Amino acid sequence: LDTLSRLGGALLIVKGLTAPEVEETLRRARTLCELVDDADKRFEVLLALRFYWGQRCQWDEAAQLNAELLALGYRSEEPVHLQAALRLTGAHSFHQGRFQEAHHYFEQATSLFEVNQPRSHGQDFEQDQGIANLRRLAPTLWLLGFPDQARPRIQELLERTRAISRPFDMLMSLDFAFDLAHYLRDPHLTQAYAAEYSALVAKHPYPHCVAVDLTFRGWVLAEQGAADEGIVLIQRGIDQLRALDTLLYSSQGLALLVEAYLRAGRHTQGIVVVDEALAFVGQIGESYWNAEFHRAKGDMLLASGADTVEIERCYQAALETARQQGAKSLELRAAVSLARLWQTQGNAEAAHSLLAGIYDWFSEGFDTPDLEEAGALLDALRHNA
Repeated sequence: LDTLSRLGGALLIVKGLTAPEVEETLRRARTLCELVDDADKRFEVLLALRFYWGQRCQWDEAAQLNAELLALGYRSEEPVHLQAALRLTGAHSFHQGRFQEAHHYFEQATSLFEVNQPRSHGQDFEQDQGIANLRRLAPTLWLLGFPDQARPRIQELLERTRAISRPFDMLMSLDFAFDLAHYLRDPHLTQAYAAEYSALVAKHPYPHCVAVDLTFRGWVLAEQGAADEGIVLIQRGIDQLRALDTLLYSSQGLALLVEAYLRAGRHTQGIVVVDEALAFVGQIGESYWNAEFHRAKGDMLLASGADTVEIERCYQAALETARQQGAKSLELRAAVSLARLWQTQGNAEAAHSLLAGIYDWFSEGFDTPDLEEAGALLDALRHNA
């Protein structure tokens, strides 16, 4: 059982997060767990299996394991078990766009880590779980409208990960750091994380990370003015991830691809790409970035001179999706896009009312590009109203 458990963890990294050998090994280990009265080992095996199912976006299987892990976690004398179970349950909620629910689980998990608990299970495992909590908490805070709370979490994440000095863990943390910097629209920091990621992948070419690196490098090319070349690279990365059956966070690569099409000015093709992205994430049950896909489609339609009714429909879909998910940062972006459209139609009063409603909700992050743009647009609308 010990051998199978260690082998399963190693295969996740070396063969790829969703390699068939991983499932076979972990299923055998799970069968043995039923014959051995070892709660710690059972939790370890179920945790790895839950990670595997999550990477494949097989949500029914993942939900069943979430319930088992939570039950074991609440019964366990090891707080770190409950911490891991809470985080994985929150991750399930996150990918399906239930951000308040996800935040609740992530905060519980983080609180358990921060309380000084006995460390009988082992320092390394506890540190791993604390790092994993931070990876999840930071982007959730940003989506919920708290950018100033998200930023220090990422810095803490990187400091903790550097301290344990393990390449795969560092790559995972840099992946989340890239995401947050991208969300914050900080191109210099985003490119810096992408460069560090690429340098580490060159030394440690784990299959999943090699594919993610292609998407990051493609985004950097697009950002630097070589959007067509960037599109090719991002698409290669997406194709490699799908070939590996690594579907979790498909929205990440697709979002970078859509952005590259916008930068390239290839709006007609880009609209098709957005429609395909929405169809694909709908198929795998991942909806956390849907509001931005709708908004990007509206931007492309606007740039291509499409009918304003269709453009407004996209922005309204983005706004409604963000509101349903409680994603205040995405709601702000959608409101800015819709308010700008209404401004061009001479409807400054309605535009101001819409944008002020979400802008006034925010209590932090006023130095971020999203809030700076929203504030400037509000000032202009006041003069036009």
